[in-house]
Parts: sequence; C-alpha cells; structure tokens
Amino acid sequence: NLVIAAGLCPELDRIKATYRSLPGHLSQVVASELQRVPRYVARQNMGHLWSVLYLPQVGFVMRVQGQQLSADVLDALPDYELAFEGSAGLDEEWAPGPHDGDAADSLTHGPGSGLDNKGHANWAAFYRTTATRELNDRFGDLQYRIQDLEATLVAEMVGRILRQFGPRLQRAAAAVAELDCLVALAALAADGGPGGAPYCRPQLTTDNMLSIVNGRHPLAETVVETYIPFTTTMNQDRGRLQVVTGPNASGKSCYARAVALIVFLAHLGAYVPADSATIGLADRIAVRSAACAAAVAVPTAPPGGVLAAGGGVRPSTFMADMAQVSSMLRHATCRTLLVLDEFGKGTLAADGGGLTASLLNHFATGIIEAPEASTSDGAAGEIQKPSWDGDTDPRVSGDAAPLIALPPRLILCTHFHEIFRPGVLSPSPQLAFLQMEVLSDPRVVATHGSAVGADASSYGTRSGRLPPPPPLPLHYSSHRHQQQQAVGMDEHVFLYRLVSGQCSASFGVHCARLAGLDEAVCRRALEIISAQQSGGVVSRSLRALSSPQVLLNVRRLRQLQASATLDGPERDAALRRLLQRDAEEAQAAAGAEAVGM
Repeated sequence: NLVIAAGLCPELDRIKATYRSLPGHLSQVVASELQRVPRYVARQNMGHLWSVLYLPQVGFVMRVQGQQLSADVLDALPDYELAFEGSAGLDEEWAPGPHDGDAADSLTHGPGSGLDNKGHANWAAFYRTTATRELNDRFGDLQYRIQDLEATLVAEMVGRILRQFGPRLQRAAAAVAELDCLVALAALAADGGPGGAPYCRPQLTTDNMLSIVNGRHPLAETVVETYIPFTTTMNQDRGRLQVVTGPNASGKSCYARAVALIVFLAHLGAYVPADSATIGLADRIAVRSAACAAAVAVPTAPPGGVLAAGGGVRPSTFMADMAQVSSMLRHATCRTLLVLDEFGKGTLAADGGGLTASLLNHFATGIIEAPEASTSDGAAGEIQKPSWDGDTDPRVSGDAAPLIALPPRLILCTHFHEIFRPGVLSPSPQLAFLQMEVLSDPRVVATHGSAVGADASSYGTRSGRLPPPPPLPLHYSSHRHQQQQAVGMDEHVFLYRLVSGQCSASFGVHCARLAGLDEAVCRRALEIISAQQSGGVVSRSLRALSSPQVLLNVRRLRQLQASATLDGPERDAALRRLLQRDAEEAQAAAGAEAVGM
C-alpha cells in the first residue's frame, strides 16, 4: 500500500490530524454525556458501559452495553433515540473501521467507568443523540474522506508517471517478465521435477516426426506420489494417428495433454519432462477436450446456412465440440499436433462412433489433391506418396498416381469401442492403437467387456489367475486400496501404463464404486449390463421384488388362484373375505400413517 507523505496535500494533512485527535474528542463526548445523568439515577442503573463509535452508513452512535437505558435515564436524556439493538453478531455485522475501533477502545467512561457489564458483553443498544448528530455534521466519515483523497493523489501520480515514463516502464516490465520466465525455466531444467525427476533438452528437427522416451505430465507429477511415465513415437510414414483406449480414469487424457505440453515446451526452447525427446517442428497445437469445450460461446452459421433455433445463446455441448473440431480440421496441416479427447461425446453412441471412425478414415486413407501451400522442404502442406511398393496407387486405375496428404499428428482418446469392429476402419500404417494397461480378473472382465487385440497379460489372464499385486501406481493410494478391499473392488488394478493394443472395457461401474456410488446401485448396474450383453431380458431388481407392496400383491394373487378352484358359493365367499381383509389392512395402514404424521 502506498502512503502519502506529510506536506504533499495540506487538506489531507488536516483531515489526518483531525482523525488522530478523534479518540480523545470522543472520550470527552462520553464523559460529558455521563455528566448529564443525575447521580441517584446512575446508582440505580449500574451495569452500563457507554462508548461512542462510528458505523459505516449509519454514522456516530452512542453504544450502551448491558441493557437498554431505563425510563428514568431517558427522562434525564430526552434527546436519546434508540437506533437499533443487537447481540455480538449484529455488532460484528456493523463493524467499525480502523479509526473508529481505536477511538472506542480508548474511551474513558467518566462516572460510569465502574459500571459492571459482566454477562452482557454480547448485547448492546445503539442511540442517536444530539452529540452524535453534531459529530456527524462536524466530522462525517473521516476514513472514507482520507481514502478518497489518497486515491485521487495516487491516480494523479500514476498518470503523471505513465505520461512521462510509460514506454520505458512497459519495455522494462516486458524484459523483466521474459527474464522471470527464463529464470523459472532454467531452474526447472537444473533442478528437475518432484524428487529430482529429470528434465531433458529436446532435439528439434525438421523431420515430421515425434519421439518421447519416459515422458511425464509436468503438472500431474507434482500432485501424486508416483507417476508412471510413457514412451511414444510418431514417424513420418506410420503411427501418426494414435487411437488411445482404456477404462475411465485410467490416464488417457493425462497422456494426451502431456504430449501436447511437451511439444509446446520444446517450441518455447525449454527443457521437457522426459528422459529424451525428439520433436518435429509444429505449426500449431490444437486440443479438443472437456476442459476447453466452453471456449466456443456463440455458434456461427455455415456458409450459405442459417443458425438453428435459439442460435443466439450458448450452443449445446455437442455443437460446441463439433465447432471446435471443424475449425481444427480446416486449419490442420501435416505439421499440426491434434488432441481429441472424447470426440463425438454428447450424442447418440452410434452417431459419435460413426463420426470418430469417419474422422480417422479421413486422415488415414483420404486421397486428395496437393494443397497450394505445399513446399519442398518439409514445411506445412508437405505431400508424401503412399507407402506401398511401386509408383502407382493400386486402388486407383490410370497412369497418374494420386497423392495422399501426410496426416497431422493426432492423439484421439475414445470410449467408442465399436470402431474396432471389422470393416469400420480401413487398414493403414498411419493408425496406431494404444491402451492404458489394467490388471483384471478374467471372470470380471466378461461383465464389463473384453480386450480386443490386446495381450492377455494386459488383463492378468496369462495363467487364468490374478498375478501378485504390483506396486501402487499413479493415483492409486493405500487409502483407496483399503476402500476397494472393503467393498470387493480388487478385481481391477489400473497400472496407468501406455501399451499397444485395443481395450473395449471402460469399467464404468468400477469407477463409480471408486467415486463412492451406492453399492446397491453398482450391483444393479452390473445386472443390467450382464443381461444386455447376453441378450437376455432385464428383470426387475431383487430390491424392487422384495418390497412390501410387491409381496402383498403376490400373496393376493396366490389367494385369488386358490379361490378360483372352489365352487360358485364358496368362491364368492372367499373373494368377499379377501376384499374385506384388503379393506381392513388399507384402513389400518392409513391410521398408522396418520398417527406417524
């Protein structure tokens, strides 16, 4: 905070001098007010503590702690008008400013200084008097007047400095900001991450590739005890389109964002969290994830099109996602790094899966003309011939061999396991399928889905038995392990390790258990999933079938079935007894409910 020196503004100095003398003046006001109370009345009203203080938006008031002034005191002080009263909570709500508190604490109470307020410290009555009105007229709110004057002087000083030294200060601030960033990056390069985890000097290359060995997320590793690093490679001729699958909360998004951050840091000239990294130059990094879905606030009509109804408000989540991805695809080149996290989410699963598969096929096998921005030195717009033997694309007849634009480097995290069905994705060397490794009991995997194209050991099924528990990995604390043992959730262990393969199990129920969802809800979810996967009928839950009303209906049905075998008169009598019993039970239930209310 800036402090205005004395002598700079005479008006401010005068107000501050009055402010400093205010406590003593208020003490004199209290003493003179107490002198107005006759002694015999004062002796009859022991237990009052008097003080004058200033309350914002109220002004000066006389505070009497203990109880309201009695009628005989008010007769002696006819100018006293009760403003309000309250306990300590009210007093705190109307807390005075700093100068008011000092004044109140330094008061001397004259003849009333020996009054005992024991037992009444949390209650006070506040009065407006002739003396407090004079204080309001004479002083007003000194604190706000001081603050306003100081703010005016500071604004004037700042304006004068900026007019005279503004450009120099801006250049100095920019230089200091850059220096601060460089020092921070240098310290990180020298010290490494948590526990001395190494940061390496990345190798930037004009080759259109990406290779990271034992990479880490620079932020995630700072908030967990153990971080499982990853190794990934995208070559120019293969593996540029990574499809990452795995259960919920297994680390897919963390991996994708870690790659984007490492590429970004490398282009800054900073060291990166990895053992080694070779980064091909990128022209942009584009990310579509739930964290940035709100960035698209207002929809735009397509060329020649119109906005949908309600287009003036924020678009739906799915529309925002599509707008982001559409912009990414329009501007993507072979030098672009794209991160698509849960693309297609928010609509019908069939539509989302179809869009995801179509996007991958578009990049993997799309035969297009060479863009105008193509160059010969491997920059944005680079064109590469198909990676098959010979000079001609066997899929197209004719003498001219069409060109395939080198796809961007893409990391796509998805739960649309339908794209792995035969014929959905066209074979391409540019497609690379990765998964987050999980150890699972094979008896349980069948309930959640199976592994497609993955090594059996990824699910702990090599010998048909669960392997020994591994060390607790990223985000897998001992407290969570105890929680899992308590509810029987040890059938899945997330390893947070990136491996080759395709995973078609999301283990959503397992994640719901970890999040604390009621165990009965989780069990019912497993029943429904099992029935759907087996093609059976989803039956009512045991909880619903065991409800009192269902049991009563079953009993009635059995009684009706038994009555149907009787002769006419006996059947009629049995039905009458059944209806009478039902009426009596309903009346008794209504009476019990009325008593409970």
